[in-house]
Amino acid sequence: MPALPLPSVALPPRRSSSEPDQPAVPASSSNLAEFVLQASPDAMYLLTEDGECLDLRQAAASADAVTPSARLGEWLPENQVEALRDLHRRVLSTGRAGVLESSVGQRGEERCLETRLVPVAGRRVLAVVRDITERHLLHRQLIEAKKMEAVGQLAGGVAHDFNNLLTVVTSSLNLISLPGGHPHQAFLNAAHQAADRAAELSRRLLNLARRSPLKSGPVHLNDLVREMVGILQHVFPPGVVFELELAPEDCVVTGDGSQLHQVLMNLCLNARDAMPGGGVLTLETGCVRTSSDGMLGHPGTHGRLTVRDTGMGMAPEVRERIFEPFYTTKEQGRGTGLGLAMVQGIIGHHGGWIECESHLGQGTSFHVHLPLAAAPERAPAPPLPAPAPTSEPPLCLLVDDEELIRDFATTGLGAAGFRVLTAPDGRRGLELFHRNRGDLAVVILDLAMPGLSGLEVLHEIKRASPTTKVLFSSGYITELSGASTAADAFLQKPYDRSSLVRAVRGLIPTVS
Repeated sequence: MPALPLPSVALPPRRSSSEPDQPAVPASSSNLAEFVLQASPDAMYLLTEDGECLDLRQAAASADAVTPSARLGEWLPENQVEALRDLHRRVLSTGRAGVLESSVGQRGEERCLETRLVPVAGRRVLAVVRDITERHLLHRQLIEAKKMEAVGQLAGGVAHDFNNLLTVVTSSLNLISLPGGHPHQAFLNAAHQAADRAAELSRRLLNLARRSPLKSGPVHLNDLVREMVGILQHVFPPGVVFELELAPEDCVVTGDGSQLHQVLMNLCLNARDAMPGGGVLTLETGCVRTSSDGMLGHPGTHGRLTVRDTGMGMAPEVRERIFEPFYTTKEQGRGTGLGLAMVQGIIGHHGGWIECESHLGQGTSFHVHLPLAAAPERAPAPPLPAPAPTSEPPLCLLVDDEELIRDFATTGLGAAGFRVLTAPDGRRGLELFHRNRGDLAVVILDLAMPGLSGLEVLHEIKRASPTTKVLFSSGYITELSGASTAADAFLQKPYDRSSLVRAVRGLIPTVS
């Protein structure tokens, strides 16, 4: 619309909310007001006492969000206009500025507007209307991140104690052997299955908390997809048809192969559940380049893994919540609501991100983006080193505040030919270490203990004897950095006797 001359008005100087009200400072000229209107990305209205617009100018950046009007609030839905009129009357009566946030529907989507009313000279009010939709989205993302952080802290703490107990349960079950045909074998099998399910749930909680240790290495996306399809083809309903669209040149990303395997498994299971009558499940790999104009903070080339189904799709209100912990649309007993939250946690832990496209009746696509890595030469895994022969069995020091763990590990390592010293906390562990430093082959440390933590004990051990082998073991672990990476190996709880023995033997030098 053509430019309208704005009369010279007295505007209050900008100040913080903590400063007292100050008398209005007049503008230098109408040209200054004209310049402010031209330069501002906001829509500005000069209102009379009864709410009529004497003048307005709308910046091009807001042209699609607010339509010029001759009456106060006509850019808002009818049910929100009265609130703005009340604010207008309050600003005139008190002489203080006021703010109102409102929602408007434009181009089929909801936008959030902030209307700020400022009293000016002559019983007039300057209305500044700003589109704050992006600010609201960022605020919502921050709230979601804080919620995930709180849930993660709770999950990590629960999983830590849970894994301590599971270590003893699982290992004790493995020591029980019944003769063939024994009537209690079914009960023993059920106990094994329950322990395995509990361990899986604990791993999910750890991934949700982002406290599961990341074993980073090169992962070939094409191989990952082929392996997954080879497994799922035999267990998915025959009505689910797999289609592969693999990159001609294999994309190699950096990540933990087992965790990425879990991500792909969860996405495929969700796709299967979305197609109860069967359909096409497409797995696609490729390398894509994103600019800074796309996904914020993720410019560059990434490996992309897409899981696409032809199922029922999702409504917008469901799509907005799918990554929330414990949110599920499945019937009771069929879903925990942790699957996609865990997937998002794993992807974020890998420095990547996940996107979802879905519309009712048109299926769903999940796009997983991961950082690329150079493809290394594949070499066979080295054989497990055997313990070096000594005049007497190797000596291990186990420091753990859980008595059941100490008893189990002493029995398991003793049966494998090791001598074991135990300590219930870091202080007594260091005392035993200094007394037996020359004879110790391996020190096994729990990470979280009362008093001295496992990291503090590790620092002291490495300071006194840098060559001493240290094995960290815990039900959870935060990202290791700095001095904590001086540990020689890590064993995730829950573990069984064979895993413990294998980890300890792996740290004892082989015979030359």
